[in-house]
Amino acid sequence: MQGKSKYLTRLSTILMFSALNPAFAVNNAPADAAVVNVRTNCTEGGVEVTNCFTSISAMDNWLRNVRQAGPTKPTLVQIGPGTFGSWTCQVSNVTLRGSGRDQTTISGQLFGSLQGILINAGCTNLNVQDLKVVGGSLWGVVTLTADLITAWTNVDIESSSYGWTESGPTCSPSARHFWFSSRIRSTGANGDTSRAYQAVCAQSWFWGSEISAIVPTSLSAADSFALKALGAEVHLYGSNVSVKIASGANAGNVSLIRSMQENASKGSEVHIHGTGLDVIHAGSGNVKMLDADASSQFHANQSAYHIHIDGSGSVTRLAGQGMIDAPYQWGPRTAPPPVTSRSGADMYTETDCPLNGHCSAGGNFPHIMVYRAECTGTGVNQGPWFDTSTKACRQ
Repeated sequence: MQGKSKYLTRLSTILMFSALNPAFAVNNAPADAAVVNVRTNCTEGGVEVTNCFTSISAMDNWLRNVRQAGPTKPTLVQIGPGTFGSWTCQVSNVTLRGSGRDQTTISGQLFGSLQGILINAGCTNLNVQDLKVVGGSLWGVVTLTADLITAWTNVDIESSSYGWTESGPTCSPSARHFWFSSRIRSTGANGDTSRAYQAVCAQSWFWGSEISAIVPTSLSAADSFALKALGAEVHLYGSNVSVKIASGANAGNVSLIRSMQENASKGSEVHIHGTGLDVIHAGSGNVKMLDADASSQFHANQSAYHIHIDGSGSVTRLAGQGMIDAPYQWGPRTAPPPVTSRSGADMYTETDCPLNGHCSAGGNFPHIMVYRAECTGTGVNQGPWFDTSTKACRQ
C-alpha cells in the first residue's frame, strides 16, 4: 500500500504539473512569449522545443496577429540550422538570431520570392544576427518604409542583382542602419545589373564589414556599383569595398562608390576611413572608384586603394564634380600608377631618376611626382604628372 501511495502521489504531481504546463505547441505560442523558436523540426533529442514554429511564415503570422510585437513587446526569434523561406517584416522591436551565417539561411529562392527579406511599413528597431540572407529573383534585402532603424551583426547577404536596396514612396534622413562584421554582395548572375548596396536618404554605418559587386561578362555596359549613396550619409570604418570586372565585360558604367543627389533635394556624404578600396579589372572600359556629383562629397582619408588591371580597361580614382577629400600617396616605383585622378590629389615617388634632369635619362635618385591634369604628354615617360624636382611635367 505504501508503494501504491507513493505512485499515486507521483502521478498526481505529474498531472498537476501538466495542467499548469500544457504540452509544447508546434506552430503556436502564447501572446506573452518573449522568445520563440523556428526549426526545421520542432523535436530535438526526442523532446519538443517550446514555442516552436516549423516555417518563417507560421512564425510571422503569430508575430503579427498574436504577439503583435512592438516597443512594449520586444521579441526574440531564435532560428535553428537549415534553410527557410523569405520574410516580410511588418512589426517593430524584433530580433532574428540565427545559428551562424554558415548554418542558418533565409532564402528568397526557396519559394520563388523576389527578395530574401522585405522590410515594410510598421517595421523598425529590427536586429538581425548570425545568419545568411539569399536573395530571390531580384533583391537580397529591400526596404519600403521611411522611418526605419536596423542593426545587422555577423550577417551575410548575397543576391544576383541587388544586395541591399532602399526604396519606397517617401524618404527619411532619420533612418539609420548599422552593420557589424557583415557582408553584402551582388554576383550579377541575373544578367541585368550588379548593385551591392544602395542607400537612399538614410544613414548607413559599417564597422569591419564588406561590400562587393561582381560584374560578369554577361553585364556588358550595365549600370553597376558596389555602393551608391543617393541623398544619403554613409560611414565606413575598418571595412572593405570592392568591385571585380570579369574578362570580356564592359565597365563603362561601373563605379566602386557613387555619391549622388536624390530627387534634386540634397546631395550625399560618404566618409571612408581605414577601409580597403579595391578594383580588379580584367575587362574593358573605365571604372570610377570615387564618383561624386556636384552636390555631393567624399571624406576619404587614411584608406588603402588597390587597382589591378588585367585587360584593356582603365581606372579613374577620383571622378565627378563634387568635393572629394581623398589625398593619396602611392608607393615608390619606376613608372606612374595606372590611375586617372584630380590635380594635386595623388602622389608617388619615382626611383629611377638622375640627380638633375628628367627621369627619362635614368638614374638612381628619387623624384616626387604630383598628379597634374595640365601635363598632357602621352609618351611612355610622360603623362599627367608634375616632377617636383625638375619643376616641370614628367618626361
